[in-house]
Amino acid sequence: MLEAFFSFVFRQNKMFVGFRCTYCDLVLLFVIVLSCTCCQREKEQLQEDRISLWLNQVRSDTLDPLHKKVFLDSAYTETIRMGEDSLKRKKLSDIAYRAYQLGDSSLFKKAGRETLFLAMQLKDTLGIGDAHWNYGAFYLDREVYDSAYYHYNHAQRLFEAAPHPYYSGKMLYNMAVIQGRLKDYTACEVLLYYCSVPSPFWSPCIGTSSSITAITFWG
Repeated sequence: MLEAFFSFVFRQNKMFVGFRCTYCDLVLLFVIVLSCTCCQREKEQLQEDRISLWLNQVRSDTLDPLHKKVFLDSAYTETIRMGEDSLKRKKLSDIAYRAYQLGDSSLFKKAGRETLFLAMQLKDTLGIGDAHWNYGAFYLDREVYDSAYYHYNHAQRLFEAAPHPYYSGKMLYNMAVIQGRLKDYTACEVLLYYCSVPSPFWSPCIGTSSSITAITFWG
């Protein structure tokens, strides 16, 4: 690595007339560059550790919702500053889900939008599906059934393409719940059947064929 670095520097030096550089100068320059790289990595690790710490506080059963929201806001602010897109997407997805659990619609929508944007940039099929899953849960909780169904259906297709059969099956079940609430029992029964039988595209997410009565009661 050191020899390659020196070779690169010497090639660049030919561009400058009268430039003189000793071996010691090159060693010093290499050490400075290496130190800067290490410092950046340490900074990124500290940033990741802070975010993880705050998210762990949000998951705690001992904190009240107000304090959890403070930690979640801090995690979101710090995550936005991250440079590594793949890790950033995962953290934002977690933040969106926690915001949904806390009933923080504003933060959920911000984190959800940025999660989806990053996942699409990265062409991360599971990440895009996960973002739509969060949106589905958000709208189902608010009884906006058309939007919830749209996002669950979109997520199911992505998980099927990935493929991730278990997640695909869970989306089918969520879609069945929505059809049950809308009293479309035929569609509900069809989706429940798919949830209960093995397939290359989805895994059974319920042990046996659940009754429509159970679905509508749960809804």
